[in-house]
Amino acid sequence: MNDQNEGIKDNSPHKNFPFTKWGLATSFMIYVRSFNAISDQEFMDFLGLKGYHKAFPPLEFTGFHVVFANDSEWTHIADDLRYTLWHSPKTSEAIAELSKTYDVFRNSRGDIDDSFEFEYYRNGTLARKFVYEHNLFKGRRAIAADVGSKIVAEPNTFEEL
Repeated sequence: MNDQNEGIKDNSPHKNFPFTKWGLATSFMIYVRSFNAISDQEFMDFLGLKGYHKAFPPLEFTGFHVVFANDSEWTHIADDLRYTLWHSPKTSEAIAELSKTYDVFRNSRGDIDDSFEFEYYRNGTLARKFVYEHNLFKGRRAIAADVGSKIVAEPNTFEEL
């Protein structure tokens, strides 16, 4: 434990780590079912992340970074808290291109409310899109988009959201 976290009893993360004790701090993720056929560098090129390079913690919590993780099937790509990928027009182009060859799932969640959305692409087409809007300031909740067949573990009723 360093001086900055001295005395904190809840194991809060160091300010320079984009990870918390509960997981990764991000509001936007992309998952590509490429079976590790695409390198992190190739993903960075697809996403237009020029000037990015591989780095290791500690990373500035609010800095510009994209986190990559892989399992046996999926590559997980997590945006930074500045929403670099979320705001980039290149991201939608990359998802469209990647979905021609691989399954792609993208999701985002609200940073101050319970809003969330996801899209699942299979065989180059949108198979599922769901958008749940929660306007914290107006106290309103609504399903704004519900396209395609539900995917595994998706809630069946509005109350389950």
